[in-house]
Amino acid sequence: MTVAPVTATFAILPPAAGAAGPPAWQTGQRLNAVVVGQTGPQTVSLRIGAYTVEANTSTTLAPRTPLQLEVLQGGAQPVLRIVQAAAKPDPLAAALRGVLPQQLPLQQAFAALRSFFNVGSAAGLPVPTLQMLQQLLDHLPGAGTGLQAGAVKQALNDSGIQLENKLSRGGTTQLKGDLKANLLRLLATLQEDDQHNGDLHRSVTAALARIELHQLSTLAEPAHDLTTVTAELPLRRPDGVDVFQLQIDKESRPGDGQSGPAWTVWLNFEIASLGPVHAKLTLSNDHLSSLLWAEQPAASALITRHLNWLEQALTAAGLTVDQLHCFTGNPPRGPSPKLPSQLVDTRA
Repeated sequence: MTVAPVTATFAILPPAAGAAGPPAWQTGQRLNAVVVGQTGPQTVSLRIGAYTVEANTSTTLAPRTPLQLEVLQGGAQPVLRIVQAAAKPDPLAAALRGVLPQQLPLQQAFAALRSFFNVGSAAGLPVPTLQMLQQLLDHLPGAGTGLQAGAVKQALNDSGIQLENKLSRGGTTQLKGDLKANLLRLLATLQEDDQHNGDLHRSVTAALARIELHQLSTLAEPAHDLTTVTAELPLRRPDGVDVFQLQIDKESRPGDGQSGPAWTVWLNFEIASLGPVHAKLTLSNDHLSSLLWAEQPAASALITRHLNWLEQALTAAGLTVDQLHCFTGNPPRGPSPKLPSQLVDTRA
């Protein structure tokens, strides 16, 4: 529990007529209390042991805040001082602590989901579950079209990280291909059949937790002028699912107004014929630098042979290519989503 010192006092008000007052506290005595709620502009209700008391104070504290108090003055109208108060709970950190133990990379989660689909009814999957699982896989973008610009934009929109924004705008037509929405539909179907499919249920939950992890990391406090969005884009193949891991960093550059934001995109993917591939693209004022790393030498050589074609395509799109190169091995650093630093607090 994080503890922050607070210099504030409470003047305990006399109990209502006929009500029992608190015991006779002694000067210097330490008391544990919890804030029940604010009852007026300068009054608060406190739960101290078995007693609920009203107190005058100029300090505003959130309900359920634990306090450690010291008795400055005993007697009929005690005065108490806050010695320690728990810091205000961080809902983002709490949400992250909830999803981190459940999540798995979508590559692992979808490998399991595809396996369940392949065995189908032989594994005892009910027909509604099979139908919902097939719908989930069918709505994934195809790997053959997934690398085209328009398809990538649509896949990012349907990656699940925008689901709540879509719902807030109303309508359901744009939810048909949304990954998170389809996973939630599958989960609802599984919960109707709670006697089967425990492993399938865990795989769906892990995929949902992974998407929620990306959503929560986007909500984390940005570093200076840097905004980060992370997503994973599953692409359907005839015999499986490829997953592209994407991180987009947007760095605002306030100044003379002539320099636009700088964009950095990290891309990780693994295709059976290429093995793991990593890419870093940096775009600023129509100037692009692109560095790629292929872990397999044969894949690095293949990509290098196609770099001239890539440069021509980028130039035709109106970009000035400053750097374009492919290395063998791993990048010096990969994507690093910005998460709250205090997910586990060991201080007490």
